[in-house]
Amino acid sequence: MIKQNLMPPLVLASICAVIAVLLALANDVTEERIAKVRAEKTQNTLTQAFGEGEYNTVDFANENVKQTFVKSDGTVIFEIISSGYNKDSIDLLIGVDENGICGIGVVSLTETTGVGTKVEEASFLERFFGADTEKIQSIDAISGATYSSNGVKDACALALSAFEDYTEADL
Repeated sequence: MIKQNLMPPLVLASICAVIAVLLALANDVTEERIAKVRAEKTQNTLTQAFGEGEYNTVDFANENVKQTFVKSDGTVIFEIISSGYNKDSIDLLIGVDENGICGIGVVSLTETTGVGTKVEEASFLERFFGADTEKIQSIDAISGATYSSNGVKDACALALSAFEDYTEADL
């Protein structure tokens, strides 16, 4: 009777332990490769959204900014991850200069295909160019993609706030 009651949990625990070890090994094997692909994707997005030039990574980050780049022309670009319909599903590079937002590049977007992914269309992103915090709030959301639109709006507002902090820090 005791053997019948103990065996199923022991077998299940053994299976879970083996799977946990296999997952840890898979993570170790792929972690470096994933980081390399991600860095390449970020670099490609910088070039596509902000043009050719030299991009330097700057040691400026806060709770909202994942990375900060400065282009050779002085544009400050913040990588910000925002939530749309899904948590942390919008990864943007947002360029800011003294005139406001000067460019937006989409590193990754895992929103609903055909609905939430409409926020990566140039016609929507260009609405933010030159925007300040007040203008951002008046930009209309894409019909059917309100959460995704609000995620982009939030990221842009965070970038403007980060730019103020950046310029005050005199980096």
